[in-house]
Amino acid sequence: MKIQRNWFVAAALLLPLLFVVFSVSLALASPAVASSPTYSFDLTGPQTNKDPGTNNTLALTGAGSFDPGAGTVVASGAFAIFSSSGSPLSSGTWKATGFDSFCSRGGPNSGTQGGVLVITVTFFPHGGEPITGAAITVNCLVGTGCSPGAEGITVTGSVGNFTDVVHGRTLFHLNQ
Repeated sequence: MKIQRNWFVAAALLLPLLFVVFSVSLALASPAVASSPTYSFDLTGPQTNKDPGTNNTLALTGAGSFDPGAGTVVASGAFAIFSSSGSPLSSGTWKATGFDSFCSRGGPNSGTQGGVLVITVTFFPHGGEPITGAAITVNCLVGTGCSPGAEGITVTGSVGNFTDVVHGRTLFHLNQ
């Protein structure tokens, strides 16, 4: 009984001390401030692209957010690949695994921004092995600057070379 009481007394004395030390360390720590603006993006409706080598079609949806200064991205979505005759070949999900680059085109307000984003992704086909190291380029033509191209996305890598935009509509949002 005496050991339990001594443990309780020690804990009662140490907890307030630990609270004070923790509070002071939080007060002295410098606040976390983003080094650059962060963005989010939407792939509005399914983006459709053709692979000129196979004439297969990719339909892709998704959204995400990224910090160009920190070089981070969180993004995901779904995909389906169809043969040139329209038969389904593969479908599943995709997830961003790396940030490559972003060139901002600016825009009229924080909710309507343009630019070119390049990210590395992994595709997860239903019933198949993950396909790693693919690149998705998101191109929104709002604003000026950066290399012009078609509005939409391109997907290159071991999943295919879906570089001919059939339908594309994208948008970036400035978060801060």
